[in-house]
Amino acid sequence: MKRIDISPFEIQIFLEVAATGNFSRTSETMALSQPAVSRAINRLEQRLNLRLFDRTTRQVVLTPFGEAFLPIAKRVVHDLTVSLDEMTSYVTGGSTHLAIAALPSVAARILPAPLRRFHIDFPSVTIDILDSFKGNVSEAVTRAEADFGISVETEAAPHLGFSPLVRDRFFAVLHHDHPLAAQAELSWADLLQSPLIAMRTMTSVRQLTDQLLRDLGQAGGYAHEATHPATAGAMIEAGLGVTALPELTLELCRAAIWFSAR
Repeated sequence: MKRIDISPFEIQIFLEVAATGNFSRTSETMALSQPAVSRAINRLEQRLNLRLFDRTTRQVVLTPFGEAFLPIAKRVVHDLTVSLDEMTSYVTGGSTHLAIAALPSVAARILPAPLRRFHIDFPSVTIDILDSFKGNVSEAVTRAEADFGISVETEAAPHLGFSPLVRDRFFAVLHHDHPLAAQAELSWADLLQSPLIAMRTMTSVRQLTDQLLRDLGQAGGYAHEATHPATAGAMIEAGLGVTALPELTLELCRAAIWFSAR
């Protein structure tokens, strides 16, 4: 059997760096020195014989190998966490476990209130929220890592049942100093006059946006990309462009103003 010389803690550090894009913030979150975080990532890269991050003086971003390793790392940490929880429950004769996979906007906006009510009624049940992109949500349900998932409907998982839960609307999001901010209502044609900030390709928002722009004969041509609505909002505040996001994501976006888009 091949020896696996990687520690779960190193994988946790990798996940935190991937989430924050910053070694300093990771060291603060995990109560480690920054050199310790760097050493852990270096050891992980050496043992995998892969470069997981591209590092510059301003940011740390995943390489294609890092993007490929990300869902594996999440699965390893999740499986280990669930296994340890199950062992603890067995020893204490205690609680059961509920895992829910959901889009980040759903996890942040829809789930907290019903989960609080659920926890009041069933305090012994531990709740695990797996917030990730559309493909990862369906994969988590398929692999039985989640009891159910909340995501947009996908044709890539015909083996899964799907029931509509909510309907969402797209809104134009732009800085309050933008020339279009004086208009009471905006169309997609209005929005496309400015540099467009898109969500990255793995997000459900990007897939919906791509389809809509194809329908309008305006495919491609994005000026910038972001993974999280908060990042897109910060880019808008910096004057880098405009975007369009579902209403559920607006509270996650820091931009100063938004309008309904036709």
